[in-house]
Amino acid sequence: AYDELLHPEATLEALEAVGADAALLVGADWSLIDPVLCDEAAAQFKKYPQSHRLVFSQAAVGLSPCLIEKSIVRSIVQKKGEAGSFASIGAMLGYLPVKPSSDPIAGTGCLHVAPIVRDLGERITLDSRTRRELVIGALKGRDPRKITSEEIAQAFAAAKATPAGPEHLTLELVSIDGKAMDAEHAIALIRQAASLREDLALTLSAQITSQDIAEALEHPELARIIGAAKGAGVIALHVRTPALAGEAKLLALAELGVDTVSVDYVSERESTCELLTGRQGFGAAHAALTRFIEHRNALPRLDSLHSPWIVVRLTRRDAIYEEIEPLYDRWTMASGAAVIDPLPEAVPGERIEPFELPKLVQRVFARSTLVVRTDRSTELGDHVRDGIAQAWRRQIESLTAIEPAQVMEIKSSVQAARSA
Repeated sequence: AYDELLHPEATLEALEAVGADAALLVGADWSLIDPVLCDEAAAQFKKYPQSHRLVFSQAAVGLSPCLIEKSIVRSIVQKKGEAGSFASIGAMLGYLPVKPSSDPIAGTGCLHVAPIVRDLGERITLDSRTRRELVIGALKGRDPRKITSEEIAQAFAAAKATPAGPEHLTLELVSIDGKAMDAEHAIALIRQAASLREDLALTLSAQITSQDIAEALEHPELARIIGAAKGAGVIALHVRTPALAGEAKLLALAELGVDTVSVDYVSERESTCELLTGRQGFGAAHAALTRFIEHRNALPRLDSLHSPWIVVRLTRRDAIYEEIEPLYDRWTMASGAAVIDPLPEAVPGERIEPFELPKLVQRVFARSTLVVRTDRSTELGDHVRDGIAQAWRRQIESLTAIEPAQVMEIKSSVQAARSA
């Protein structure tokens, strides 16, 4: 979130113009920023200017600033042409294989905030109509100038208002058995979701299990669906693929305006890929991924960043356990981002089991994401035959009718049923 605030050249110019040593980054639509946290960030920098060149917190987006020292801004300006996404605040706070360091969250440069402020799982900003309505409903006329970030978080946690539609819609376009979602139906669902929220993010994927993986790029009308999504106003478009449909279809995603492409990388060894999925062609898929990154890197950059964003996804499991770390490091440096996913469901006889997300995270996902499968069923066992709005309403009602701690139990039951 902090990188969306930082415009390196403009920030450096402003710092030099006024002779300041650091900048306090706050979004123009972060109207509920906590002034106490702003003061704490400045105080930490003044007290330890050499060791606290970046001061931040784990607060929900919109409640806390980020302080960045001038030399860091200058370094980002100088290096971003060559380093791309690695010349960023996110790279400084995350894991970088070529420069491992201790977790900055454990240091004094990370401001302490109350657990509810840290774990809220909401974006407290006024950057869309939906978010403005949620803020107004949560605060109910309270003066935002007189309440703390903790009080704001408590108000949001207790609020009954929910958005009219999901913030993130995921469509599984192709199933393991090769069935494809009807293009007209997919487009209708996208348009319905976009009409409910003007800040909709969309993922187009295919069914993935622990023993097989389908290919979204094999959908015969994928390009048309992507075009319809862009036309409907989807603000972030993500496609997930194992790159088994051929290099040409993978490279075409960059020309279609896809924002993020996730590529499932089963194993370095083609024989292991075939053993784990029952599918062939992973040798060509690996070559296509390398060519895709090269193609992406040769395209004009967007504010010095490569586009689309390419994420290589690995699944932690027994057969590739020793491959995980070197593959993660390699593809992080090659593509700019890598993710380690848990197993979709348990595999009999394997030591590594699916990782259950914390209850709070499960609840956040359930309150923001709707997953629709090829047969029009949803992840929680419902359906969308009567439209996105009704399916979303039922999903939200199923959550408000139970305690937050029970969300994990529901998710586990769904996974167990799917495995059976």
